[in-house]
Amino acid sequence: MRNSRFKNLAVVATGLAIVNFSPVRAWADDGERIQSLEKELAALKRENETLRRIRKLGDENAALAKEAPVAPAPNSKRSDPRAAYVAADMPVKAPPLPPAPVYSWTGWYVGLNAGGGWQNTTIDNSVNSNSGSAGGLFLPLNAAIAQQFNTHPSGFIGGGQIGYNYQFAPNWVAGFEADFQGANIKGTASAANTADASGGGVTPSVITVAGTGSQKIDWFGTLRGRLGWLPVDPLLVYATGGLAYGRVETDVSFSGSRFFGLGNAAQLTGFTDASQSETRAGWTLGGGLEWMFAPRWTVKAEYLYYDLGTETLNQTLAMGPSGTLSANIQSVSHYRGNIARAGVNYKF
Repeated sequence: MRNSRFKNLAVVATGLAIVNFSPVRAWADDGERIQSLEKELAALKRENETLRRIRKLGDENAALAKEAPVAPAPNSKRSDPRAAYVAADMPVKAPPLPPAPVYSWTGWYVGLNAGGGWQNTTIDNSVNSNSGSAGGLFLPLNAAIAQQFNTHPSGFIGGGQIGYNYQFAPNWVAGFEADFQGANIKGTASAANTADASGGGVTPSVITVAGTGSQKIDWFGTLRGRLGWLPVDPLLVYATGGLAYGRVETDVSFSGSRFFGLGNAAQLTGFTDASQSETRAGWTLGGGLEWMFAPRWTVKAEYLYYDLGTETLNQTLAMGPSGTLSANIQSVSHYRGNIARAGVNYKF
């Protein structure tokens, strides 16, 4: 009886325990679920913020892509969707700089040039022969004739050029150029000499000869080859040479007098003048620097040495009545000199 009563009490106690502790367990379970939901909500907020930033960066990249589109790489495979999220988090690069200019010297060109020319040349005079009845005066007459006129011509030169360049190997440039210039290169010189013509006699006698010589180049042209090297892409250092031609003009004149006796009266006088103009051809050699300051424009500085040969004049200085005293004079005019000029070219 007593055991049965204890059993009933145990059952009742167990029931009361179940009834009393069930709400506590339920409350504990609800707290855990709330914490789990809060964690999930925080994660969703972070993911949402990340998606917003990704979308903002994507819009910015799309705007930059419109301004500076980049061509897709050849043979590219289909992109992984996850790559968009990686790219969105990467820093955005600035648009690429424009490519450096490409220099090419190959092609035709035309241009203008201007500068100056000068010659350290002379007109050389010599007596080939004498004639006349006053043979004793041949030597003093020849001695009185100036052997040289130091004309040293100089002046302006300017014109245009056309040519072609071919770039190869890859820092070498070969080509040709033809140019033509008007010129005003000229010079004049005079000389006067006196020689004793007494011949050992007691009566004083002298012969005086005055002379003048002039040289002039009216126009000048060349046809040359060019070979150059590029130490840097826009700078050409070149050598050049070929044909040179020009219009030259020489003028030489002499006047002579023989003074005899105490009164120094001129008993024998004479005058002669010779002039010759012709087109002469020769050669030229030189070099220069040319700078490409824009894709189609260059400027240059150039030096040329030229030699157009010589021009020869023959004339006779006759003094006194016909057959009294004369000298056959040959004058050789040299045309070789220098040109320094600057120019500008336009390349086709």
